[in-house]
Amino acid sequence: MGLVTSHAQILIQVPVQASAQGTSQSKSVMNTSCFSDQDLSNTHQALVYVWSPRMVLSALEAKNAAEQAKQLSYTFIPVVDGRLPVQEWQAALSRLQNLSPISAQVLAPSQALCANGLIHNLAYRHFPTAYFIWQGKTAGHPIVGAMPSEFWQMAIEQRRMFTAPTIPFTH
Repeated sequence: MGLVTSHAQILIQVPVQASAQGTSQSKSVMNTSCFSDQDLSNTHQALVYVWSPRMVLSALEAKNAAEQAKQLSYTFIPVVDGRLPVQEWQAALSRLQNLSPISAQVLAPSQALCANGLIHNLAYRHFPTAYFIWQGKTAGHPIVGAMPSEFWQMAIEQRRMFTAPTIPFTH
């Protein structure tokens, strides 16, 4: 329990730097764009991975989902809880570099989630929540929770069945 607690504290701690004019901004380049419904409709074969620095395993275990998406030839699209301040999740990514460099690398291109289609499909129910996207639409139920790589593979393959063309039954 101590290990998870310490990781949680490491990831969600947000340093505040006061200045005469208020809180200063980080000088590093921050990705402030968001993943929108338009982005979703332009996505053809991907795993959209919704994570939060406040749910530590969603950050630490992102490498498992990314690895399986890549092995199955799907684009891995990390998106972060769009309700959080950019500084919070950017700071968490910085700290994640020391804990899990591979997860930090796969989460680095994260954008905030603003796609109402996914938000209304309960993207914020738990982190991670992932969606298998085929031709701009979700295929099957969302994948919810951190898990080992082999279970990510099974979950993605199950959703991929929803994309198979329907073959008419003949006698």
